[in-house]
Amino acid sequence: MRKISWPEFYDGFEKWSLIVQKSCADDLEEFSKAEEVLEITLEVALHDKEYASGFLIRALDAGVRFTPEQVLELVGEVTTPALSKMAVNTSRAFDDEEMAAIFGMVDALSYDRISSKLPEA
Repeated sequence: MRKISWPEFYDGFEKWSLIVQKSCADDLEEFSKAEEVLEITLEVALHDKEYASGFLIRALDAGVRFTPEQVLELVGEVTTPALSKMAVNTSRAFDDEEMAAIFGMVDALSYDRISSKLPEA
């Protein structure tokens, strides 16, 4: 099995079919910036929400952290478990407005965890 670097994957992604995109994603040896991972996740989610969710979880497990705004961009695009894991592992705490927007979009335990990290007023 050949491993592929993030730059190779990201640069070739738009040129490949969905099958090749998924195959190459499975062979990734690393992930990159949250913005690029988000872009790829959104693109894959157009065709396969479950696969996009797994891709997102792999990125999270590799240490990629997203902002609350990026979490909100993925509402409805990935599964609730993937969105919940993403929300719990953000790069910064949710503010009150973002908490209101995410309410009901993640599981209750995750919502409780992120609400306990609210910034001080």
